[in-house]
This record gives sequence, structure tokens and C-alpha cells, in this order.
Amino acid sequence: MDTSAVIQQVAMNAIERQQTVQAAVVRQEKQSQDALVSMLDASLQTAKSAPAPGTGLVVDEFA
Repeated sequence: MDTSAVIQQVAMNAIERQQTVQAAVVRQEKQSQDALVSMLDASLQTAKSAPAPGTGLVVDEFA
């Protein structure tokens, strides 16, 4: 096999590995973002609503 062909094949393999890693990183970032959005959405669903106006203004000392 010709030396230049071997060098070209090695370079192509390196590029292929680099692209595979880049795709995996992008996929992981998307999964992380989706998990964060899901977590924030769930927290908004379970968050308690604000108290009614006037609630909590007077302290009941006998309670």
C-alpha cells in the first residue's frame, strides 16, 4: 500500500472519530437542556399559588 494512501486513511479515520464525538456532545447537551426544561416545567406545575391579598398581614398572638 502506498504511504500517502495510508496517511490519507489515518486522517479520514481521525476526522470520522472527531465527528462522532461532536455528535455525541451535541446529543448530550440537548438531553441536558431537555431535562432542565422538564424539571422547571414540573416545578411550575407543583408550585403553590400566591396567598390571597391581605393574608398574613396580621399576626395572631393567641394561635
